[in-house]
Amino acid sequence: MLPAKIIAGDTLSLSIAAGDYTAGVLYLENTAASISVAGTLTGSAIEFKANAATTGAYSAGKYFASVRLNDGTVYETVETGWVEVVLDPAAAGNTDRRPWQRKVLDALEATILGKASQDQLSLSIAGRSLSRMSPSELMDWRDRLRREVAVEEAGSASGFGRFARVRLAG
Repeated sequence: MLPAKIIAGDTLSLSIAAGDYTAGVLYLENTAASISVAGTLTGSAIEFKANAATTGAYSAGKYFASVRLNDGTVYETVETGWVEVVLDPAAAGNTDRRPWQRKVLDALEATILGKASQDQLSLSIAGRSLSRMSPSELMDWRDRLRREVAVEEAGSASGFGRFARVRLAG
């Protein structure tokens, strides 16, 4: 089963039942990078491993992942999905890790309170800056983003990202 997240700088270890296959490759692809991790037969599983130095070079972002197994003549993609590579916490430094929804929600709330910074006011949504939105538009966006952020943050806490179930009050 594909992991939901890979933390750059951590050792990657993934095991897939081998069946009749003897090897495989885990592919991680996005518009900026293409990563492959070779898998070898260990007992009854194909093991994919990348050490901490290798994953430390992975760029943060969402990747489309594919696991392709083979026996030398037959190749089969047995699993696909999305995997997020997260910044190495030891190398991240002073990085803003908030997702886009949280950044926009914080800017909206600061604008509504009259305490927005110039950077927050210059934020653009649907082609309009926050300083040019009506109070009702700001409130509508705030309410929508509060729901999205609640889902995202609850999912991150449980390890399931956007697939977590969240019950919202109100």
